[in-house]
Amino acid sequence: MTKDSYQHIHKEGYALIKDKGSKFHAYAFEVNSVDQVHDRIASLRKEHPLARHFCWASIIGFPQAEERANDAGEPAHSAGTPILHALLSANLHNSAVVVVRLFGGTKLGIPGLISAYKGSASAGIAQAEIQEAYLMRQVHLTLTYEDIGALESLASQHQAQLKDASYGETCQMTLHYRASKQASIESSLQALHRIQCTFVA
Repeated sequence: MTKDSYQHIHKEGYALIKDKGSKFHAYAFEVNSVDQVHDRIASLRKEHPLARHFCWASIIGFPQAEERANDAGEPAHSAGTPILHALLSANLHNSAVVVVRLFGGTKLGIPGLISAYKGSASAGIAQAEIQEAYLMRQVHLTLTYEDIGALESLASQHQAQLKDASYGETCQMTLHYRASKQASIESSLQALHRIQCTFVA
């Protein structure tokens, strides 16, 4: 069966980790674009005017996902990459973590930074509310009034939803269903010969 579900952050998580005087504020949240990550960083800069580093990572899209990581001035792969690994370990999509570091005066070294950034990111994710989401498809339908009952039964059978109904000489509706049910939906609709279907890619 085609995998059509994924985990994402539904409600933001926050954690504060301290290491040798440095403070790592981790914010884990839902995103649908990199622009949303930048907007959040702009907001966090106002909250933490003394912070030196706003490191982040994101995984956007499903099933094809775009992974991004930014060290924001820390040594290469010591911040963004560990944050990304925390997201990957949690198997999240359409999610991001920003870790704000306030330097405490003692250098941590690259191994210490990697540990601190991944640990704080994981802690932030642990405080977030995670939900399962589904990759959805839809088909536009034109049908007669006498076929409404059969269509409602089909929707119930496939755990699909009928939306955007309009009524005139014929009925217009849109059926929303999980992507993994594509073949069975097509087969069931073909059996209802009088219903005209336009599948949306």
